[in-house]
Amino acid sequence: MRIFLSLVLSLSLTGPVVAETEREHLPDFDIAVFDVQFKGGKLQISRPIEIAKEAGYENQPAFAPDSKSLFFSRVDDGVASIWNWNERRGAMEWAKSSLNEYSPLPMPFEANTLSMVRHDQEEPGKLWSYSDADGFRPLFQGVGPLGYYAWSGKNIAFLVLGNPSELQVSRFGKKSATKVDTHLGRCLQKVPGRDAISYTVEKQRQHRLKVYDFGSKQTTSYCELPKGIHDYVWLNSKTILTSDGNKLLFKDVNDDLDYSEVENFSSLQLSRISRLALSPDGTKLAVVFIKKSWRHPPHRSRSKFPQLKTIMAGLVFGGLILFASIRQSKGDRRWNIVVVVLFLGYLTVTLLPNFTRAQGGSDLTACKSNLKNLGTAMEMYSTDWSGHYPVDGGPMMTLLTPKYLKALPECPAAGSNTYRAEFGPNIAYNEPSFADYYFIECSTSNHTVVSVPANYPQYDGISGLIER
Repeated sequence: MRIFLSLVLSLSLTGPVVAETEREHLPDFDIAVFDVQFKGGKLQISRPIEIAKEAGYENQPAFAPDSKSLFFSRVDDGVASIWNWNERRGAMEWAKSSLNEYSPLPMPFEANTLSMVRHDQEEPGKLWSYSDADGFRPLFQGVGPLGYYAWSGKNIAFLVLGNPSELQVSRFGKKSATKVDTHLGRCLQKVPGRDAISYTVEKQRQHRLKVYDFGSKQTTSYCELPKGIHDYVWLNSKTILTSDGNKLLFKDVNDDLDYSEVENFSSLQLSRISRLALSPDGTKLAVVFIKKSWRHPPHRSRSKFPQLKTIMAGLVFGGLILFASIRQSKGDRRWNIVVVVLFLGYLTVTLLPNFTRAQGGSDLTACKSNLKNLGTAMEMYSTDWSGHYPVDGGPMMTLLTPKYLKALPECPAAGSNTYRAEFGPNIAYNEPSFADYYFIECSTSNHTVVSVPANYPQYDGISGLIER
C-alpha cells in the first residue's frame, strides 16, 4: 500500500510532461490608413492608424466618396464579407450573405451603393451591387469569372480570369463586354481627370503600366513597375504611387527618371506591401501589408512547467487519495474502492488530453499528406493540359478524379472533404503574382486540438506544403 501511495503522489505532483504549444498564425494581412500630402514633388505621410488588424485576411480597401470611411473585405469563419471603417466608430460589418464578397467599390453614379465581386460554386466571380434600400442586385451577369474591376463614370473595366487573363470593357446597362488586352496584373485603377482606366500587363514578372481611354478607345503604354510588383495607385493625373514590397515609391509616368522613395515610411516596420487606395480628396492613403514581426512566427517549444490546471488536478486527486488511504489504514475497508476510483479519475484527467493531442497530431499529419497528394495530382493534370489547372467555370478539383486521384480525400479530423482550392495570378497569398499558381487549404477549424489555426494546413504551387 505504501508503494502504491508513493506512486500516486509522485504522479500527482509531477503531472504530464507534454506542454501546450504556442499558437502559430496564418499570414496576417492588415490595413493601415495614413494622412498624406503630395506637394512640390514631395510626398509626406503621417499619423498611421491600423484599422484592420484581426488575424487573417483583410484586404482590398476602397474609400467612400466622402473620403471619411473605408470599405474592405474581411474573411471571418471562412466567409468573406464587406466591412466599413471610419475613425470615429472603427470597423463594422457592412454587407454579408452566405456567399463570399470581395473587391468593394462605391458606384460613382448611384449614391450609397456598393459594387462587389461575389463567388459561389455555380457562378464564381460575378459582379453585384448592394445598398440598404435594394439589397443585393446582379450586374453584368454575362461577364466573368471576374477577378477585379474599375469604374470610370458609367464605364467599367473588368479583369476576367482565365489563361491568359483578359481586360474587357463595357458600360452600365449593357450585357456584354469587349476584349481589349491580355496577361493582366490584378490592379485596375481609375485615372484621375480622365474617362480612362489603367492596368498592367505582365511579361517575365515585369509589369508595364497601360491606360485605356474610353473616349478614343485607344491604349497607351507607360512605365514599368518595380520587378514583381503590380499594385499601384494614382496620386494625380500623371504620378503613381507603388512599392517594392517594403518601401513606398512614386514617379511621374511620363518621364524616364527612377522611382523616388517616401522617406519617412520605412521606419514603420511594414513588409509585403500590396494593395493601395487613395481617398477621393487625396488626403488619406490605405496600405495593405504584413507586419514584419509575423515573418518570424514563434517556434513550437516546451513550457518550463507543466500546465497549471494539470498540477491543480493532480494535487486535488493526490490529496483525496492520501485521505482515503489514511482512512483505509485505520481499518475502514470501504475506502479501498474509493482509492481505486480516485486513482482512475486522476489518470483520466491527466492522460486523456495527451491521448487527444496525439490523435490530433496524427490527423494533422494525414491531412498534410492529403494536400501533398492533391498537389501532385494538380501537377500531373497541368502537364497533360498544357500548363492549365482544373478550372471549369471555377475551381473544380473534381476534374482530378478518377485519372489523377481515385477519389478526393477527406480530412480525417473533419470526416469530410474540406479541401478548397484557388487558381491563377490574383490570389491573396500569391504576392509575386505567378500566373501558374494554385493554393489549397483545409478550410475551417479542423485541427484546433493541436493548436493549429483555422484554414490550415495549406499547400501551394510555389512552396509545396506551407509550414507555419
